[in-house]
Amino acid sequence: MPPPLSPPQLSQSLLESLVAVVDTLGKVAAPVAGPEGDVELKGSQGSLQKALDPFTKNLGDALDRSSATALGKALAKAGTTPGATQASVTSAATDWQDSVKEVVKEWNKLFKNATELLSDCKVAAAMSSPVDTKDLQEKVDRWLNSVDNLITETWQLPWVTDEEKEAAALEKYKDKVRTAKKNTLVALQAMEEAVRATSQAKAATKAAERAKKAVEPLKALVDACAEVIKMFQELSCTVGDIKATLEGTKGESPSVPKDLVAKVAQAERLWRASDELVNCHLDDITGDIRDLLWSDPGSPGAPTGQMVARKCRKAKEAIPGLLKKVMSP
Repeated sequence: MPPPLSPPQLSQSLLESLVAVVDTLGKVAAPVAGPEGDVELKGSQGSLQKALDPFTKNLGDALDRSSATALGKALAKAGTTPGATQASVTSAATDWQDSVKEVVKEWNKLFKNATELLSDCKVAAAMSSPVDTKDLQEKVDRWLNSVDNLITETWQLPWVTDEEKEAAALEKYKDKVRTAKKNTLVALQAMEEAVRATSQAKAATKAAERAKKAVEPLKALVDACAEVIKMFQELSCTVGDIKATLEGTKGESPSVPKDLVAKVAQAERLWRASDELVNCHLDDITGDIRDLLWSDPGSPGAPTGQMVARKCRKAKEAIPGLLKKVMSP
């Protein structure tokens, strides 16, 4: 006889962890939505906004990957139908275990992607440049002084009564004006370079500040993905235990232990509840997040971070009802 089954460890925590990922993703997406809030990232990602769009799509795909399990029906048939084989039951358990493993694999990809985004954002947050306004002011003053000097030299026309000295005086005047113009042009170019450098430094500082604001939500997203993986791994272990118990049962028409039937029923109902949660709530919210990323903040009808957060709260509040709906025999 196989060892007795341990009490089921699954709970609504799995469903809450799914909502937490979507909710956290909304908190990452809202600040970078629109053309003004994006965070530039090094490498192939391009920007946080651009990277979050495929991430959100992949999240939606991962949420939709669960499929119906036939293990409960196979067990019922094995317990009531003469000639039902153990092979059909263990095959159903294997199919379910493979489905869960596939889901875990997809969530591992999301975890890795979120971790990479966090790392890239930390690099971007460290890219701020000091803004040297003193240097800019010095170059502006130098240019203004050169302009004043040019005006002065231009108005200081030579006053010569001796015709023989007039040509030399005029040439000297032209040299002074040319020198003043050259100095003014050099000062202007230096000022323009300082203006560009200051503008770039301010832009880099603002970009770094946006990246810093994204770091904490991205950390939370990484943690939320890790929690979902943990929950699905727990489910995978439960299905693995079920499969091991079935493989330890001999005979063409095995006597199905009641605790095994109960364990399968609970796991299957929780599996169905996750489908209900995705179909009734999370699919809609991930669609809102993708729309939010590319909408102008404040435009009529555009999704907002507050709307996503509100829908996630409703999804979490709906979990007990979904569990009650699928958990009832």
